[in-house]
Amino acid sequence: RITEEMKGMTMIDRTMPEGDPSACVGEDAHAVAAYLHQAIYSEAAQLRQRPAKQMLSRLTAEQLRQSISDLYAHWDWIPKPENKRGLSAQYYKSTKQRKEDLAVERIDPVINFDFGKESPGAEIPAKEFLINWNGGLKVDQSGQFEIVVRSTCSFTLHLGRHDRKLIDNHVQSGDKTEFREQIRLTAGRIYPFHLKFIQRERKTELPPASISVFWVTPGGVEQLIPSENWVPDWMPAQFATQAAIPPDDRSYGFERGIKVDRDWDAAVTSAAVEFAQVAANELWPNYQKKNKDAPNDNRQVLKAFLRETLNVAFRYSMTDEMAAKFVDSQVAKEDDDKLAIKRVLLVGLKSTDHHRHEPEHVWRSHCLTLCLLTSICERRLNRESWSRKSSFVGWHGTSLMTNEFGRRRRRCCMNGLGSLRLAIARNSLSSLLALMTPWCKICNARWTRFWMILFGANQATIDN
Repeated sequence: RITEEMKGMTMIDRTMPEGDPSACVGEDAHAVAAYLHQAIYSEAAQLRQRPAKQMLSRLTAEQLRQSISDLYAHWDWIPKPENKRGLSAQYYKSTKQRKEDLAVERIDPVINFDFGKESPGAEIPAKEFLINWNGGLKVDQSGQFEIVVRSTCSFTLHLGRHDRKLIDNHVQSGDKTEFREQIRLTAGRIYPFHLKFIQRERKTELPPASISVFWVTPGGVEQLIPSENWVPDWMPAQFATQAAIPPDDRSYGFERGIKVDRDWDAAVTSAAVEFAQVAANELWPNYQKKNKDAPNDNRQVLKAFLRETLNVAFRYSMTDEMAAKFVDSQVAKEDDDKLAIKRVLLVGLKSTDHHRHEPEHVWRSHCLTLCLLTSICERRLNRESWSRKSSFVGWHGTSLMTNEFGRRRRRCCMNGLGSLRLAIARNSLSSLLALMTPWCKICNARWTRFWMILFGANQATIDN
């Protein structure tokens, strides 16, 4: 800087002002040079001339998918994680699912059977039987899947919910034995799975009985669904949006939601309309049954359902003004409950009001959950009581982790993650630092710094 000012002072002293260089010399030339440097050539001046561009920020495609799935899962129970794998199977000695006809009950590791014209089990006639496979399909990556069923007999396949048919071959006709269906699934979810396989007695020649279930994963090849992706326990209903969401920017080596254009707006609209339809047809009837005895003056039950849904979607509790804007005014425009639900959710899920300022400890918990888990924060962490906890369960605090966090069905449920979430919810820097010792062994310095900055650590603490 001094060198640049000296050069400027020398030039001014010799040449300025034009026609009378002697009028500005010495201290006057030095003052003019300093002013010109500060106004034009300094770093601050350069920043003023080229101000930083503001970039838009939004959820990434994966965060949007996970958030919508979490919004649906909010209304159902959370299963207890089990290490069992395979599918629960019930073999009946008739085509009726009567208790007295149940012959065999077991866990099958995969669905890949060729009974031919033989009986599938003891006391089961080969000419007539029924098999039910129940459980869950565990998905490890998000994307477009293709479910492939090869069967010589009639069957129906439900996925995601007990009344959602993915493939319906209740009446076997012709020589068709291969059935394919594509569906978008979200990583970390266990989708309820039910397959009913029926061999019926016929007057004509009995066909051989065989069935197998394959899939084509995103970017993968067709393969038999392995045992590790089957869970024998019945799972709560799940929802995955089928909207085509444009890819995110990966120029920095990771996904960033920075582009808001017509394609993104169309994708968000499609996802909102799709979820609103499912909420009106599936979530709202269940909520009505649970609150059938609640007072319903001025459609209070419907408004309560919609307010809770938007509170989860916005990741914080709406103010009375927001509730009046997003819920009350929209409900008043529709007499039909389902149309009112669709109207409110379309407006709410497309809104940017979830970017409003939130209480500090809640904002940090949701920010970390979105960044690390790409999902809505666990609803138990949204209670203010967590921030008042006086005791902290450390890395090996498996009791609290099992009771409160271990039921989380996401793929990232690992030992100690419950403690990390509790530290996040409590906004406790000391608790986070206690966890960072083992985590730093598997995480690079960039993420460590990122976590600590979010918790408000000063530079000395970060360096330490």
